[in-house]
Amino acid sequence: MPPIMLSRDEFISLKKIVERPRPIAEIPDDHTAKFLNYRLARRDVLLMRPTQLGQLEVLRQRFRGISLPERIALNEAKTRGALLLSGRDA
Repeated sequence: MPPIMLSRDEFISLKKIVERPRPIAEIPDDHTAKFLNYRLARRDVLLMRPTQLGQLEVLRQRFRGISLPERIALNEAKTRGALLLSGRDA
């Protein structure tokens, strides 16, 4: 699944919801609609609560663009997808 494109303000709103459930009035209406549409949050009586997908999306957005160090190589033939330090035998 490709990452969901969130603006900086949307990311901050989602991060607040993940930290603790927030009243719906604190979150802008367009952010609320997007979070509900993508199932990043769910609406309770007066609160927005994060879903597991919302928590995962915060982590994905936070660490997006960080590349692996060059010393770490992926060798699927020997490790079936595990990450190994380059230069070490499996």
